[in-house]
Amino acid sequence: MKLPIVRITGWSPTRLAAWEECPLRCQLQYARALCILCFRGRLMGGFSSPKICDTCGKEVLEKFSHGITVGKNLEEYLLGKVKKLDPEIRNERVRELARTLRGENRRARVRVEHSIVLDRAWRIIDQFTKDAWLRVRLDVARFVPAKVVQVIDWKTYGIDKRTGDVRDRGSTKYDDQMGIYSTVALSAFAEVDEARSTLVFVDCGPRFDPLVVQPALAWLTRKNLPKAQKRWAERAAPMLADDVFGPRPGPYCSWCDYSKKKGGPCSY
Repeated sequence: MKLPIVRITGWSPTRLAAWEECPLRCQLQYARALCILCFRGRLMGGFSSPKICDTCGKEVLEKFSHGITVGKNLEEYLLGKVKKLDPEIRNERVRELARTLRGENRRARVRVEHSIVLDRAWRIIDQFTKDAWLRVRLDVARFVPAKVVQVIDWKTYGIDKRTGDVRDRGSTKYDDQMGIYSTVALSAFAEVDEARSTLVFVDCGPRFDPLVVQPALAWLTRKNLPKAQKRWAERAAPMLADDVFGPRPGPYCSWCDYSKKKGGPCSY
């Protein structure tokens, strides 16, 4: 049975990346929340509660439980709710950064798990606004001297299994992630003049540098903000206009929960 299309009216970096990889997977996972067990019902819950199908009643276990557990620990540690970091965070540079941010939080210099909701004009709107245009959650927004905001994004996984270092370090694959974070932060925080982003790979081996830092030439200034906003709005537009959501087969089909070989509705 052909499933009806649910138009996507708002975006996030994660949803856009999924659509660019495969529009059909984005439709099934985000627009429909289609159950990956029975392929009929809608998955309810999630985040801090179990994902349960409203049709078959089965619980879908979270694939990335390690990331959720470590991310929650970092959030609570920075907020002073727990005293110790998760022992799975073995890289001392990550632990040192977390300790520094915990101290800065006491001095109101950081915001932790900060939600930003924007309209099409890149203006802040209430987080409960239905069909908001853009939603982003920043793991950490760190306000440093000279009217600069540093966005820090905790990354679990993404590690080269052969070495323990960050996979594809030095490539441009992380530029988009850091670029959209800087654009959102500078749009949201009118009091700062520059935004910089850093990805911190918490699973990185102890002997490696866990930080992937936005190059200085890519730091976003308020002068260049309109250009960055225009670029991202144009990039998101095709997804928001999509009314077909056709499959885009590739190597990722082998692990997609909606693939034909797993009994899903996709023809690949």
